[in-house]
Amino acid sequence: MSNLANLPPLEKNLAYSSSPHALPLTEFSLLKLNSLGDMVQVVEIMRRNKIAIIILSNLEEKTAKRVRDWLNGYIVAVDGISQWLGEQTFLLAAHKIKISGALSQSLINPRQQEAITSKIKKILIKLADNNLLAMISVPGGSFAMGSEPEETPVHPVTVQSFYLSQYPITQAQWRVIAALPQVNKKLDANPAYFLGDNLPVEQVSWEDALEFCARLSQKTGRTYRLPSEAEWEYACRAGTKTRFWFGQDINSDLANYDGNSGYGKDTEESFLKKTTPVDYFGIKNPFGLADLHGNVWEWCADHWHRDYQGAPTDGSAWLSQDEQHLRVVRGGSWYDLPRFCRSACRYSLNAQRKVNNIGFRIACDPIN
Repeated sequence: MSNLANLPPLEKNLAYSSSPHALPLTEFSLLKLNSLGDMVQVVEIMRRNKIAIIILSNLEEKTAKRVRDWLNGYIVAVDGISQWLGEQTFLLAAHKIKISGALSQSLINPRQQEAITSKIKKILIKLADNNLLAMISVPGGSFAMGSEPEETPVHPVTVQSFYLSQYPITQAQWRVIAALPQVNKKLDANPAYFLGDNLPVEQVSWEDALEFCARLSQKTGRTYRLPSEAEWEYACRAGTKTRFWFGQDINSDLANYDGNSGYGKDTEESFLKKTTPVDYFGIKNPFGLADLHGNVWEWCADHWHRDYQGAPTDGSAWLSQDEQHLRVVRGGSWYDLPRFCRSACRYSLNAQRKVNNIGFRIACDPIN
C-alpha cells in the first residue's frame, strides 16, 4: 500500500463518502502494468473496494490503448469511478468511493448515476416456463440527439419515461410469440440464420417486428411497440455524450462488430463474423441495458428522414404519410465497422427487408 499524503496533487481531487465501508484516505494500490495479464490484479482490487492507480508507461502504445478502452468499459460495468491523473496514469475507484474533480469524459457523473439508478426498475414478463422477457424502466429526461458532422442538426429532445427490453429479442422469445394467434401477418417460427436460443433473432423485417409486438400485446393486455429513434438513442446514451456509452473507443472485449479496423485497432481474430448471445460481454449501460452497440441492428418505429430538420423534439416517432417509406435501424451489427455502431449512428432499410444482422428490441409505456 502507498500513502496519499505523499501525493498532494491527488489528495486535492479525492473526497470520500461517509459510508463506514469507504476506504480510508491514506490507502491505495499503485500498479505499473507490464502486460495485459496484469489486468487480473486490477479486477481483484476493484472486488475489494479499493483504489487503484494504474501506470501504463511500460506498455506499448497499442496495448496501452486497449487497456484504457477495457478499463473504461469495466469501470462503468461495476458502477465505479475513473479519472486520468496524467498522460500515462489512470485512477480507478470502487463504487463506494466518490471522487470529485474532473472525471473521464466517457463516464456519467457519479451523482447523476446515483440519481438515475434510484429510478430504474426491472420487470420480468413470463412468456413461457423458463422464458422471461426483461423490461427496464428508462427514466425520462432531455438530451442532445445526433452528432456532428454525420447526424445533424444536433438538437435537444425531451423523452418521457418508458420501458425498453434489456436485450434484443432472442430466438427463444421469438418462437413463443410466433406460436400465438396471428394478428396481421404470419411469422416464421425460426427465421434466423445463426441459430441459438439465446442469440438475437435476425432475418426479421420491420413488419415482422410489429407483428411480434401486436401478438405480445394481445397476449398480455398491454401495448408493446418498437421504440422511437429518439427513445433508442436516449436509452443507449444513458447520459453519456461519447461515441459509445462506454467511451470514445470500442474494442472486441466490449461489443461484437468488425474489429479489423476502427477507433481501437483490434486483431483480425476479433471479427467473429456471427452474432453472439445476448449479454455475452456482461456489461450494461447506466440505465441497465445491454448489447446496444453491434451484434444486430435494431428496428425503430420511425420512417427514415435524411437529417433531423423538422424532427420531433418530444421523443415521439417521426412518421410520414408514405407507408412505402424506408424505416430506421440503430446500433450497428457484427458485420459493421465501429463508426456504424456509434450511439448516434442511423441507417435506413426497406420495411420488408430481412437480413442476418438485423433484429429488434421492444418498448412500452410506463408499467404501474
